[in-house]
Amino acid sequence: MSRKFEKWKIRYEMNFATKEQLQRLIPLTIITELEYEEITGDRFND
Repeated sequence: MSRKFEKWKIRYEMNFATKEQLQRLIPLTIITELEYEEITGDRFND
């Protein structure tokens, strides 16, 4: 996993980022769909 993944995982766990914010990162290739699912525990549906 990338450093960006770790950064966003921590932000999500601390409630500094929402699922909606994480979803916006996927098309920007900051995180992948798989990383989104690992961070949130939810399946990504575009």
